[in-house]
Amino acid sequence: MKFADLEVHPDLIRATTDMGFEDLTPIQEQCLTPALAGRDIAGIAQTGTGKTVAFLLPILHRILSEEAQGPAALIVTPTRELCLQIAEEAHKLTAHRELAVCAVYGGEQYRRQEEELAKNPAIIVATPGRLIDYMKQRKVETGRLRFLVLDEADRMFDMGFIRDVRYIMRHVPDDAQCMLFSATLSYYVLRLASDFMKDPHEVRIESESVAVDKIEQSLLHLGRDERDAYLVNTLLNTEGIRAIVFTNYRQQVQRLERLLQRYGIAATGISSLLDQKKRIRLLKGFKTGSYSVLVATDVASRGLDVEDVSHVFNYDLPQDGESYVHRIGRTARAGRSGVSMSFCSESDYENLPRIHRYINQKIPVAEPILEYLKMPQGQFEAFRDRDERKDQEEMQETNEATTTEPGAERPRRSRSRRRRRSPDNTRPPGAENEQAADEVSEKPEGENQARGEGEPRRRRRRRRRRDSGNNQEGNQRESKPRPRDDADREDDERPMTVRERDRAAVLSGSRSNNEPARDSSAGPGEGRRRRPRRRRRGGGGGADRESRPERNQSNGQGRSRNRNQRSRSERTTRTEKKSGLLSKIKSFFSRS
Repeated sequence: MKFADLEVHPDLIRATTDMGFEDLTPIQEQCLTPALAGRDIAGIAQTGTGKTVAFLLPILHRILSEEAQGPAALIVTPTRELCLQIAEEAHKLTAHRELAVCAVYGGEQYRRQEEELAKNPAIIVATPGRLIDYMKQRKVETGRLRFLVLDEADRMFDMGFIRDVRYIMRHVPDDAQCMLFSATLSYYVLRLASDFMKDPHEVRIESESVAVDKIEQSLLHLGRDERDAYLVNTLLNTEGIRAIVFTNYRQQVQRLERLLQRYGIAATGISSLLDQKKRIRLLKGFKTGSYSVLVATDVASRGLDVEDVSHVFNYDLPQDGESYVHRIGRTARAGRSGVSMSFCSESDYENLPRIHRYINQKIPVAEPILEYLKMPQGQFEAFRDRDERKDQEEMQETNEATTTEPGAERPRRSRSRRRRRSPDNTRPPGAENEQAADEVSEKPEGENQARGEGEPRRRRRRRRRRDSGNNQEGNQRESKPRPRDDADREDDERPMTVRERDRAAVLSGSRSNNEPARDSSAGPGEGRRRRPRRRRRGGGGGADRESRPERNQSNGQGRSRNRNQRSRSERTTRTEKKSGLLSKIKSFFSRS
Protein backbone atom coordinates (compact mmCIF):
# COMPACT_ATOMS: atom_id res chain seq x y z
CA MET A 1 0.00 0.00 0.00
CA LYS A 2 1.22 3.50 -0.83
CA PHE A 3 0.91 6.82 1.02
CA ALA A 4 -0.92 8.36 -1.91
CA ASP A 5 -3.78 5.87 -1.40
CA LEU A 6 -4.40 6.93 2.20
CA GLU A 7 -7.50 8.93 3.06
CA VAL A 8 -5.73 11.63 5.06
CA HIS A 9 -5.39 15.39 4.78
CA PRO A 10 -3.91 16.50 1.42
CA ASP A 11 -1.20 18.54 3.12
CA LEU A 12 0.03 15.38 4.82
CA ILE A 13 0.18 13.53 1.49
CA ARG A 14 2.29 16.32 0.02
CA ALA A 15 4.60 16.26 3.05
CA THR A 16 5.17 12.49 2.82
CA THR A 17 5.97 12.87 -0.87
CA ASP A 18 8.52 15.57 -0.10
CA MET A 19 10.09 13.29 2.53
CA GLY A 20 10.46 10.50 -0.05
CA PHE A 21 7.91 8.10 1.46
CA GLU A 22 6.10 5.92 -1.08
CA ASP A 23 5.28 2.50 0.39
CA LEU A 24 3.94 1.86 3.87
CA THR A 25 5.92 -0.27 6.30
CA PRO A 26 4.21 -3.26 7.96
CA ILE A 27 3.53 -1.42 11.20
CA GLN A 28 2.10 1.55 9.30
CA GLU A 29 -0.27 -0.70 7.35
CA GLN A 30 -1.57 -2.34 10.54
CA CYS A 31 -1.82 0.85 12.63
CA LEU A 32 -3.13 3.57 10.32
CA THR A 33 -6.61 2.16 9.65
CA PRO A 34 -7.65 1.45 13.29
CA ALA A 35 -5.90 4.61 14.51
CA LEU A 36 -7.79 6.77 12.02
CA ALA A 37 -11.00 5.13 13.29
CA GLY A 38 -10.22 6.26 16.86
CA ARG A 39 -9.23 2.93 18.46
CA ASP A 40 -6.50 2.52 21.03
CA ILE A 41 -3.31 0.92 19.72
CA ALA A 42 -0.85 -1.38 21.51
CA GLY A 43 2.10 -1.92 19.17
CA ILE A 44 5.06 -4.25 19.69
CA ALA A 45 7.78 -3.05 17.32
CA GLN A 46 11.42 -2.08 17.35
CA THR A 47 12.84 1.30 16.43
CA GLY A 48 13.42 1.87 12.75
CA THR A 49 10.20 0.19 11.64
CA GLY A 50 8.36 3.45 10.88
CA LYS A 51 6.18 3.62 14.00
CA THR A 52 6.78 7.37 14.40
CA VAL A 53 4.87 8.10 11.20
CA ALA A 54 2.35 5.41 12.16
CA PHE A 55 1.09 7.43 15.16
CA LEU A 56 1.80 10.95 13.86
CA LEU A 57 -0.27 10.68 10.69
CA PRO A 58 -3.60 9.83 12.41
CA ILE A 59 -3.05 12.53 15.05
CA LEU A 60 -2.18 15.25 12.53
CA HIS A 61 -5.05 14.22 10.23
CA ARG A 62 -7.67 14.60 12.95
CA ILE A 63 -6.18 17.85 14.27
CA LEU A 64 -6.09 19.43 10.80
CA SER A 65 -9.53 18.13 9.81
CA GLU A 66 -11.34 19.06 13.02
CA GLU A 67 -9.24 22.14 13.80
CA ALA A 68 -8.85 21.09 17.41
CA GLN A 69 -7.53 23.64 19.87
CA GLY A 70 -4.24 22.94 21.55
CA PRO A 71 -2.86 21.20 23.29
CA ALA A 72 -4.55 18.28 21.56
CA ALA A 73 -1.83 15.59 21.59
CA LEU A 74 0.77 14.54 24.15
CA ILE A 75 3.66 12.25 23.18
CA VAL A 76 5.84 10.93 26.03
CA THR A 77 9.33 9.56 25.30
CA PRO A 78 12.08 8.22 27.61
CA THR A 79 15.04 10.24 26.26
CA ARG A 80 15.75 13.74 25.01
CA GLU A 81 17.18 12.47 21.72
CA LEU A 82 14.01 10.60 20.88
CA CYS A 83 11.92 13.60 21.97
CA LEU A 84 13.75 15.89 19.54
CA GLN A 85 13.57 13.28 16.77
CA ILE A 86 9.78 12.95 17.04
CA ALA A 87 9.37 16.74 17.17
CA GLU A 88 11.50 17.04 14.02
CA GLU A 89 9.34 14.45 12.19
CA ALA A 90 6.21 16.35 13.23
CA HIS A 91 7.66 19.59 11.82
CA LYS A 92 8.40 17.85 8.51
CA LEU A 93 4.87 16.46 8.24
CA THR A 94 3.37 19.91 8.91
CA ALA A 95 5.62 21.72 6.43
CA HIS A 96 2.59 22.75 4.30
CA ARG A 97 0.43 23.73 7.26
CA GLU A 98 1.35 25.88 10.21
CA LEU A 99 0.97 23.81 13.35
CA ALA A 100 2.76 24.48 16.63
CA VAL A 101 4.87 21.63 18.01
CA CYS A 102 6.63 22.02 21.36
CA ALA A 103 9.44 19.80 22.67
CA VAL A 104 9.73 19.69 26.48
CA TYR A 105 12.76 17.98 28.01
CA GLY A 106 15.35 18.49 30.71
CA GLY A 107 18.66 20.23 30.20
CA GLU A 108 17.10 23.14 28.29
CA GLN A 109 16.13 26.64 29.37
CA TYR A 110 13.11 26.44 31.65
CA ARG A 111 11.75 29.87 30.79
CA ARG A 112 11.84 29.37 27.02
CA GLN A 113 9.88 26.12 27.19
CA GLU A 114 7.40 27.75 29.55
CA GLU A 115 6.79 30.52 27.03
CA GLU A 116 6.18 27.99 24.25
CA LEU A 117 3.70 26.09 26.42
CA ALA A 118 1.83 29.34 27.14
CA LYS A 119 1.01 29.55 23.40
CA ASN A 120 -1.00 26.28 23.63
CA PRO A 121 0.81 24.24 20.96
CA ALA A 122 -1.13 21.57 19.13
CA ILE A 123 1.35 18.78 19.91
CA ILE A 124 3.59 18.41 22.97
CA VAL A 125 6.50 15.99 22.84
CA ALA A 126 8.03 15.58 26.29
CA THR A 127 10.08 13.48 28.66
CA PRO A 128 8.36 12.44 31.92
CA GLY A 129 10.45 14.44 34.40
CA ARG A 130 10.16 17.93 32.91
CA LEU A 131 6.55 17.32 31.87
CA ILE A 132 5.44 16.52 35.43
CA ASP A 133 7.16 19.70 36.67
CA TYR A 134 5.01 21.80 34.35
CA MET A 135 1.89 19.79 35.15
CA LYS A 136 2.27 20.40 38.88
CA GLN A 137 2.67 24.11 38.19
CA ARG A 138 -0.40 23.98 35.94
CA LYS A 139 1.55 25.15 32.93
CA VAL A 140 0.11 22.34 30.77
CA GLU A 141 -3.62 22.07 30.07
CA THR A 142 -4.28 18.33 30.17
CA GLY A 143 -8.05 18.65 30.24
CA ARG A 144 -8.25 19.27 26.46
CA LEU A 145 -5.96 16.43 25.41
CA ARG A 146 -7.45 14.08 22.82
CA PHE A 147 -4.42 11.90 22.04
CA LEU A 148 -1.80 10.28 24.25
CA VAL A 149 1.19 8.34 22.88
CA LEU A 150 3.75 6.39 24.95
CA ASP A 151 6.76 5.62 22.77
CA GLU A 152 9.23 2.94 23.93
CA ALA A 153 7.22 2.25 27.06
CA ASP A 154 9.43 -0.67 28.07
CA ARG A 155 12.46 1.57 28.18
CA MET A 156 10.64 4.10 30.35
CA PHE A 157 9.86 1.31 32.81
CA ASP A 158 13.50 0.17 32.78
CA MET A 159 14.60 3.73 33.57
CA GLY A 160 12.28 3.93 36.59
CA PHE A 161 9.49 6.07 35.11
CA ILE A 162 6.64 3.73 36.11
CA ARG A 163 5.09 6.10 38.66
CA ASP A 164 5.64 9.10 36.39
CA VAL A 165 3.84 7.41 33.50
CA ARG A 166 0.92 6.45 35.70
CA TYR A 167 0.74 9.99 37.07
CA ILE A 168 0.55 11.38 33.54
CA MET A 169 -2.10 8.90 32.39
CA ARG A 170 -4.30 9.65 35.41
CA HIS A 171 -4.44 13.33 34.40
CA VAL A 172 -5.46 12.59 30.81
CA PRO A 173 -9.21 12.60 30.03
CA ASP A 174 -10.85 9.17 29.88
CA ASP A 175 -12.12 9.68 26.33
CA ALA A 176 -8.65 10.42 24.93
CA GLN A 177 -7.23 7.99 22.37
CA CYS A 178 -4.17 6.13 23.71
CA MET A 179 -1.40 4.56 21.64
CA LEU A 180 1.38 2.55 23.26
CA PHE A 181 4.49 1.27 21.51
CA SER A 182 7.12 -0.97 23.01
CA ALA A 183 10.02 -3.12 21.82
CA THR A 184 9.16 -5.98 24.18
CA LEU A 185 5.95 -7.22 25.75
CA SER A 186 6.80 -7.08 29.45
CA TYR A 187 4.54 -7.45 32.49
CA TYR A 188 4.44 -3.70 33.13
CA VAL A 189 3.46 -2.98 29.54
CA LEU A 190 0.55 -5.44 29.73
CA ARG A 191 -0.52 -4.11 33.13
CA LEU A 192 -0.48 -0.51 31.87
CA ALA A 193 -2.45 -1.42 28.76
CA SER A 194 -5.10 -3.21 30.80
CA ASP A 195 -5.46 -0.37 33.33
CA PHE A 196 -5.69 2.65 31.04
CA MET A 197 -6.62 1.42 27.54
CA LYS A 198 -10.02 0.36 26.20
CA ASP A 199 -9.96 -2.75 24.04
CA PRO A 200 -6.68 -1.84 22.32
CA HIS A 201 -5.86 -3.07 18.84
CA GLU A 202 -2.69 -5.17 19.09
CA VAL A 203 0.00 -4.89 16.45
CA ARG A 204 3.02 -7.19 16.41
CA ILE A 205 5.97 -6.70 14.07
CA GLU A 206 8.92 -9.05 13.78
CA SER A 207 11.76 -8.05 16.05
CA GLU A 208 15.16 -6.96 14.92
CA SER A 209 16.54 -10.33 16.02
CA VAL A 210 14.98 -11.78 12.89
CA ALA A 211 15.68 -8.72 10.73
CA VAL A 212 19.45 -8.97 11.34
CA ASP A 213 19.57 -11.51 8.52
CA LYS A 214 19.39 -8.55 6.11
CA ILE A 215 22.61 -7.05 7.55
CA GLU A 216 26.03 -8.25 6.43
CA GLN A 217 27.64 -9.20 9.73
CA SER A 218 31.26 -10.07 10.40
CA LEU A 219 33.34 -10.84 13.50
CA LEU A 220 37.07 -10.07 13.63
CA HIS A 221 39.31 -11.53 16.32
CA LEU A 222 41.79 -8.72 17.01
CA GLY A 223 44.07 -7.78 19.84
CA ARG A 224 43.30 -4.72 21.88
CA ASP A 225 46.21 -2.86 20.28
CA GLU A 226 45.15 -3.82 16.74
CA ARG A 227 41.62 -2.40 16.83
CA ASP A 228 42.68 1.23 16.34
CA ALA A 229 44.73 0.48 13.20
CA TYR A 230 42.04 -1.73 11.67
CA LEU A 231 39.31 0.84 12.28
CA VAL A 232 41.31 3.72 10.80
CA ASN A 233 42.33 1.73 7.69
CA THR A 234 38.77 0.54 7.08
CA LEU A 235 37.35 4.05 7.26
CA LEU A 236 40.08 5.48 5.02
CA ASN A 237 39.73 2.79 2.33
CA THR A 238 35.91 2.74 2.10
CA GLU A 239 34.40 5.36 -0.19
CA GLY A 240 31.25 7.25 0.77
CA ILE A 241 31.10 5.67 4.22
CA ARG A 242 28.74 6.91 6.93
CA ALA A 243 29.42 4.93 10.05
CA ILE A 244 28.62 4.71 13.75
CA VAL A 245 31.33 3.35 16.08
CA PHE A 246 29.99 1.95 19.35
CA THR A 247 32.08 1.54 22.49
CA ASN A 248 31.25 0.53 26.06
CA TYR A 249 33.21 3.28 27.79
CA ARG A 250 32.75 7.02 27.82
CA GLN A 251 36.48 7.71 27.98
CA GLN A 252 36.99 5.75 24.76
CA VAL A 253 34.67 8.13 22.89
CA GLN A 254 36.96 11.11 23.25
CA ARG A 255 40.09 9.09 22.51
CA LEU A 256 38.68 7.52 19.33
CA GLU A 257 37.30 10.87 18.17
CA ARG A 258 40.75 12.48 18.40
CA LEU A 259 42.40 9.47 16.77
CA LEU A 260 40.13 9.56 13.73
CA GLN A 261 40.37 13.34 13.38
CA ARG A 262 44.17 13.06 13.40
CA TYR A 263 43.95 11.03 10.17
CA GLY A 264 41.61 13.50 8.47
CA ILE A 265 38.35 11.65 9.17
CA ALA A 266 35.35 13.89 9.87
CA ALA A 267 34.43 12.26 13.18
CA THR A 268 32.59 13.42 16.26
CA GLY A 269 31.52 11.73 19.49
CA ILE A 270 28.62 11.83 21.93
CA SER A 271 28.33 10.39 25.42
CA SER A 272 26.86 11.26 28.78
CA LEU A 273 29.97 13.38 29.54
CA LEU A 274 28.70 16.11 27.19
CA ASP A 275 25.99 18.56 28.09
CA GLN A 276 22.62 18.39 26.37
CA LYS A 277 23.11 21.34 24.02
CA LYS A 278 26.36 20.01 22.62
CA ARG A 279 24.94 16.53 22.13
CA ILE A 280 22.03 17.95 20.17
CA ARG A 281 24.35 20.06 18.03
CA LEU A 282 26.66 17.14 17.25
CA LEU A 283 23.78 14.81 16.40
CA LYS A 284 22.34 17.42 14.10
CA GLY A 285 25.72 17.82 12.41
CA PHE A 286 25.95 14.06 11.84
CA LYS A 287 22.46 13.93 10.36
CA THR A 288 23.11 16.84 8.00
CA GLY A 289 26.43 15.37 6.79
CA SER A 290 28.89 17.65 8.57
CA TYR A 291 30.43 14.50 10.07
CA SER A 292 30.79 11.12 8.40
CA VAL A 293 31.59 9.09 11.52
CA LEU A 294 29.85 9.15 14.88
CA VAL A 295 31.52 7.61 17.94
CA ALA A 296 28.99 6.88 20.66
CA THR A 297 28.09 4.80 23.66
CA ASP A 298 24.76 3.00 24.04
CA VAL A 299 23.12 6.39 24.64
CA ALA A 300 22.62 6.60 20.85
CA SER A 301 21.91 2.91 20.24
CA ARG A 302 18.14 3.21 20.78
CA GLY A 303 15.85 5.81 19.35
CA LEU A 304 18.50 7.24 17.01
CA ASP A 305 17.15 7.50 13.48
CA VAL A 306 19.84 8.58 11.02
CA GLU A 307 19.44 7.98 7.31
CA ASP A 308 22.09 6.46 5.04
CA VAL A 309 24.18 4.82 7.79
CA SER A 310 26.16 2.27 5.79
CA HIS A 311 28.42 0.74 8.48
CA VAL A 312 28.21 -0.01 12.18
CA PHE A 313 31.40 -0.86 14.09
CA ASN A 314 31.34 -2.53 17.50
CA TYR A 315 34.69 -1.41 18.87
CA ASP A 316 33.72 -3.25 22.08
CA LEU A 317 31.26 -6.12 22.01
CA PRO A 318 28.10 -5.34 24.01
CA GLN A 319 27.41 -7.33 27.13
CA ASP A 320 24.08 -8.78 25.97
CA GLY A 321 22.38 -9.75 22.75
CA GLU A 322 19.64 -7.13 22.94
CA SER A 323 22.17 -4.29 22.91
CA TYR A 324 23.92 -5.93 19.97
CA VAL A 325 20.68 -6.02 17.98
CA HIS A 326 19.89 -2.40 18.80
CA ARG A 327 23.36 -1.29 17.76
CA ILE A 328 23.46 -2.96 14.37
CA GLY A 329 19.86 -1.90 13.82
CA ARG A 330 21.11 1.65 13.14
CA THR A 331 21.97 0.49 9.61
CA ALA A 332 19.88 -1.21 6.91
CA ARG A 333 16.89 0.94 7.78
CA ALA A 334 13.88 1.50 5.54
CA GLY A 335 14.79 -1.39 3.25
CA ARG A 336 18.42 -0.34 2.70
CA SER A 337 21.46 -2.60 3.01
CA GLY A 338 24.06 -2.29 5.72
CA VAL A 339 27.32 -3.69 7.07
CA SER A 340 28.08 -4.59 10.69
CA MET A 341 31.67 -5.24 11.79
CA SER A 342 32.42 -6.35 15.35
CA PHE A 343 35.86 -6.45 16.96
CA CYS A 344 36.36 -9.23 19.49
CA SER A 345 39.40 -8.89 21.77
CA GLU A 346 40.54 -11.12 24.61
CA SER A 347 38.20 -9.36 27.07
CA ASP A 348 35.06 -9.82 24.90
CA TYR A 349 34.93 -13.60 24.50
CA GLU A 350 32.58 -14.11 27.43
CA ASN A 351 29.91 -11.94 25.73
CA LEU A 352 29.79 -13.96 22.50
CA PRO A 353 27.61 -16.87 23.74
CA ARG A 354 24.91 -14.51 25.03
CA ILE A 355 24.77 -12.67 21.70
CA HIS A 356 24.59 -15.94 19.71
CA ARG A 357 21.73 -17.24 21.84
CA TYR A 358 19.76 -14.04 21.43
CA ILE A 359 20.00 -13.82 17.62
CA ASN A 360 19.70 -17.61 17.17
CA GLN A 361 22.78 -17.76 15.02
CA LYS A 362 26.53 -17.31 15.14
CA ILE A 363 28.19 -14.19 13.79
CA PRO A 364 30.30 -15.15 10.75
CA VAL A 365 34.03 -14.90 11.51
CA ALA A 366 36.05 -12.98 8.90
CA GLU A 367 39.77 -13.07 8.25
CA PRO A 368 41.40 -9.69 8.97
CA ILE A 369 43.35 -7.93 6.24
CA LEU A 370 46.99 -8.01 7.26
CA GLU A 371 47.76 -4.58 5.79
CA TYR A 372 45.10 -3.05 8.08
CA LEU A 373 46.81 -4.23 11.27
CA LYS A 374 49.35 -1.38 11.14
CA MET A 375 48.69 2.31 11.33
CA PRO A 376 48.70 4.05 7.93
CA GLN A 377 51.87 5.90 7.01
CA GLY A 378 52.11 9.27 5.31
CA GLN A 379 51.02 12.85 5.77
CA PHE A 380 47.40 13.41 6.81
CA GLU A 381 45.66 16.74 7.24
CA ALA A 382 43.90 16.62 10.57
CA PHE A 383 40.18 17.32 10.63
CA ARG A 384 39.08 20.25 12.75
CA ASP A 385 35.51 20.92 13.74
CA ARG A 386 34.34 24.28 12.43
CA ASP A 387 32.34 25.08 15.55
CA GLU A 388 35.24 24.09 17.78
CA ARG A 389 37.63 26.15 15.68
CA LYS A 390 35.30 29.14 15.96
CA ASP A 391 35.14 28.78 19.74
CA GLN A 392 38.94 28.63 19.96
CA GLU A 393 39.33 31.74 17.79
CA GLU A 394 36.87 33.69 19.93
CA MET A 395 38.68 32.59 23.09
CA GLN A 396 42.02 33.62 21.58
CA GLU A 397 40.67 37.05 20.62
CA THR A 398 39.36 37.51 24.14
CA ASN A 399 42.74 36.61 25.62
CA GLU A 400 44.55 39.01 23.29
CA ALA A 401 42.18 41.84 24.21
CA THR A 402 42.68 41.34 27.92
CA THR A 403 46.49 40.99 27.74
CA THR A 404 48.31 44.25 28.56
CA GLU A 405 51.10 45.53 26.32
CA PRO A 406 54.66 45.91 27.70
CA GLY A 407 54.52 49.72 27.67
CA ALA A 408 50.96 49.98 28.85
CA GLU A 409 50.10 51.26 32.29
CA ARG A 410 49.62 48.58 34.90
CA PRO A 411 46.11 48.35 36.29
CA ARG A 412 45.74 49.86 39.73
CA ARG A 413 45.38 47.52 42.62
CA SER A 414 42.13 47.76 44.48
CA ARG A 415 42.80 49.19 47.93
CA SER A 416 40.92 48.14 50.98
CA ARG A 417 38.42 50.64 52.30
CA ARG A 418 39.27 49.67 55.87
CA ARG A 419 41.15 52.48 57.60
CA ARG A 420 44.70 51.53 58.47
CA ARG A 421 46.05 52.35 61.91
CA SER A 422 48.89 54.83 61.94
CA PRO A 423 52.00 53.61 63.84
CA ASP A 424 52.45 57.07 65.39
CA ASN A 425 49.41 58.94 66.57
CA THR A 426 51.20 62.25 66.20
CA ARG A 427 51.82 61.76 62.48
CA PRO A 428 49.13 62.97 60.08
CA PRO A 429 47.15 60.21 58.28
CA GLY A 430 48.71 60.89 54.85
CA ALA A 431 52.29 61.58 55.96
CA GLU A 432 53.37 57.95 55.95
CA ASN A 433 51.97 57.33 52.47
CA GLU A 434 53.71 60.46 51.14
CA GLN A 435 57.01 59.39 52.65
CA ALA A 436 56.68 55.86 51.21
CA ALA A 437 55.84 57.30 47.78
CA ASP A 438 58.93 59.55 47.92
CA GLU A 439 61.15 56.60 48.85
CA VAL A 440 59.82 54.48 46.00
CA SER A 441 60.10 57.27 43.44
CA GLU A 442 63.80 57.75 44.23
CA LYS A 443 64.62 54.16 43.26
CA PRO A 444 64.91 52.80 39.69
CA GLU A 445 61.73 51.97 37.82
CA GLY A 446 62.32 48.21 37.71
CA GLU A 447 62.99 48.04 41.44
CA ASN A 448 59.88 50.06 42.19
CA GLN A 449 57.68 47.71 40.16
CA ALA A 450 59.28 44.62 41.65
CA ARG A 451 58.91 45.92 45.16
CA GLY A 452 55.49 47.51 44.78
CA GLU A 453 53.70 44.17 45.04
CA GLY A 454 55.14 43.23 48.44
CA GLU A 455 55.39 46.66 50.07
CA PRO A 456 52.02 46.60 51.90
CA ARG A 457 52.80 43.17 53.28
CA ARG A 458 56.17 44.34 54.64
CA ARG A 459 54.51 47.31 56.30
CA ARG A 460 52.02 45.01 57.99
CA ARG A 461 54.84 42.79 59.28
CA ARG A 462 56.73 45.77 60.71
CA ARG A 463 53.55 47.02 62.35
CA ARG A 464 52.95 43.64 64.02
CA ARG A 465 56.54 43.53 65.31
CA ARG A 466 56.21 47.08 66.66
CA ASP A 467 52.87 46.30 68.34
CA SER A 468 54.26 43.14 69.91
CA GLY A 469 57.28 45.10 71.21
CA ASN A 470 55.02 47.72 72.76
CA ASN A 471 52.97 45.02 74.46
CA GLN A 472 56.10 43.40 75.84
CA GLU A 473 57.37 46.68 77.26
CA GLY A 474 53.99 47.36 78.80
CA ASN A 475 53.96 43.90 80.38
CA GLN A 476 57.41 44.49 81.81
CA ARG A 477 56.31 47.79 83.31
CA GLU A 478 53.25 46.14 84.81
CA SER A 479 55.32 43.27 86.26
CA LYS A 480 57.10 45.45 88.88
CA PRO A 481 56.76 44.31 92.53
CA ARG A 482 53.46 45.32 93.97
CA PRO A 483 53.40 47.65 97.01
CA ARG A 484 53.26 46.07 100.46
CA ASP A 485 49.81 46.16 102.07
CA ASP A 486 48.36 45.47 105.55
CA ALA A 487 48.34 41.70 105.04
CA ASP A 488 52.08 41.69 104.48
CA ARG A 489 52.68 43.73 107.63
CA GLU A 490 50.54 41.31 109.69
CA ASP A 491 52.63 38.38 108.39
CA ASP A 492 55.80 40.16 109.52
CA GLU A 493 54.47 40.82 113.06
CA ARG A 494 53.19 37.32 113.84
CA PRO A 495 55.63 34.91 115.65
CA MET A 496 57.44 32.28 113.58
CA THR A 497 56.68 28.58 113.79
CA VAL A 498 59.33 25.97 114.53
CA ARG A 499 59.46 24.83 110.90
CA GLU A 500 59.87 28.38 109.62
CA ARG A 501 62.58 29.03 112.22
CA ASP A 502 64.54 25.88 111.28
CA ARG A 503 64.27 26.69 107.60
CA ALA A 504 65.49 30.22 108.20
CA ALA A 505 68.43 28.87 110.18
CA VAL A 506 69.45 26.56 107.38
CA LEU A 507 69.24 29.38 104.86
CA SER A 508 71.33 31.69 107.07
CA GLY A 509 73.99 29.01 107.72
CA SER A 510 73.87 29.46 111.53
CA ARG A 511 72.85 25.79 112.01
CA SER A 512 73.82 22.75 110.00
CA ASN A 513 71.40 20.17 108.70
CA ASN A 514 72.65 17.61 111.26
CA GLU A 515 71.77 19.82 114.26
CA PRO A 516 68.63 18.52 116.02
CA ALA A 517 65.54 20.64 115.70
CA ARG A 518 64.00 22.35 118.68
CA ASP A 519 61.02 20.80 120.41
CA SER A 520 57.80 21.87 118.88
CA SER A 521 56.13 22.15 122.32
CA ALA A 522 58.76 24.43 123.90
CA GLY A 523 57.65 27.91 124.77
CA PRO A 524 54.26 29.52 124.55
CA GLY A 525 55.19 31.56 121.51
CA GLU A 526 57.16 28.84 119.82
CA GLY A 527 54.51 26.16 119.62
CA ARG A 528 52.69 25.08 116.51
CA ARG A 529 50.41 27.65 115.08
CA ARG A 530 47.78 27.22 112.42
CA ARG A 531 49.15 27.68 108.94
CA PRO A 532 48.14 31.07 107.57
CA ARG A 533 45.48 31.25 104.93
CA ARG A 534 46.95 30.74 101.52
CA ARG A 535 46.83 33.86 99.50
CA ARG A 536 45.15 33.91 96.10
CA ARG A 537 47.47 33.67 93.18
CA GLY A 538 48.54 37.10 92.07
CA GLY A 539 47.91 38.67 95.46
CA GLY A 540 44.88 40.44 96.81
CA GLY A 541 43.74 43.95 97.38
CA GLY A 542 42.64 46.66 95.06
CA ALA A 543 46.14 47.86 94.34
CA ASP A 544 47.18 44.36 93.26
CA ARG A 545 44.15 43.94 91.02
CA GLU A 546 44.86 47.26 89.40
CA SER A 547 48.46 46.33 88.75
CA ARG A 548 47.54 42.90 87.31
CA PRO A 549 48.37 42.78 83.52
CA GLU A 550 45.44 42.74 81.15
CA ARG A 551 44.83 39.60 79.16
CA ASN A 552 45.04 39.74 75.39
CA GLN A 553 41.96 37.89 74.23
CA SER A 554 42.85 38.04 70.55
CA ASN A 555 46.42 36.71 70.76
CA GLY A 556 47.35 33.43 72.46
CA GLN A 557 51.00 34.45 72.54
CA GLY A 558 50.10 37.57 74.51
CA ARG A 559 48.24 35.50 77.10
CA SER A 560 51.20 33.18 77.66
CA ARG A 561 53.52 36.22 77.97
CA ASN A 562 51.24 37.75 80.63
CA ARG A 563 51.23 34.48 82.58
CA ASN A 564 55.04 34.42 82.53
CA GLN A 565 55.15 38.01 83.77
CA ARG A 566 52.76 37.21 86.66
CA SER A 567 54.79 34.19 87.73
CA ARG A 568 57.96 36.31 87.65
CA SER A 569 56.25 38.94 89.81
CA GLU A 570 55.18 36.31 92.35
CA ARG A 571 58.72 34.94 92.57
CA THR A 572 60.04 38.45 93.25
CA THR A 573 57.49 38.96 96.03
CA ARG A 574 58.38 35.65 97.69
CA THR A 575 62.08 36.50 97.55
CA GLU A 576 61.42 39.79 99.32
CA LYS A 577 59.46 38.00 102.02
CA LYS A 578 62.29 35.55 102.57
CA SER A 579 64.85 38.33 102.88
CA GLY A 580 62.67 40.15 105.42
CA LEU A 581 62.20 36.92 107.37
CA LEU A 582 65.92 36.26 107.36
CA SER A 583 66.65 39.67 108.85
CA LYS A 584 64.14 39.04 111.65
CA ILE A 585 65.75 35.69 112.47
CA LYS A 586 69.21 37.24 112.71
CA SER A 587 67.96 39.99 114.97
CA PHE A 588 66.20 37.44 117.20
CA PHE A 589 69.32 35.29 117.70
CA SER A 590 71.46 38.35 118.28
CA ARG A 591 69.20 39.45 121.16
CA SER A 592 69.18 35.98 122.67
